[in-house]
Amino acid sequence: AKRYYEYAIKLYPDGKSGYYGLGYYYLNKNACKDAEKNFIKAQSRDRTDRTIYMLLYVTYSSCFGDIKKAESVAKQYEAIFKKPILADLKERIKGI
Repeated sequence: AKRYYEYAIKLYPDGKSGYYGLGYYYLNKNACKDAEKNFIKAQSRDRTDRTIYMLLYVTYSSCFGDIKKAESVAKQYEAIFKKPILADLKERIKGI
């Protein structure tokens, strides 16, 4: 999977999908810094993607254990989407 995402980034460096996927890959490996780096790159390419904010929130709260950074992402999310991030996360989890 990692090679696929790296190849996607090579082909489409301005797209978000490769960075999103690579960030998710690293999050599942508990490689917090690499996950964060890739989610931030994905977010810089699309600031309206709710999922990227959610994954950054999870990265900070669960992977790093950094509640302050997680709360900062939650505030950004609420300012943009006019809904608490935890409410949307609960809805997403129900749908799984």
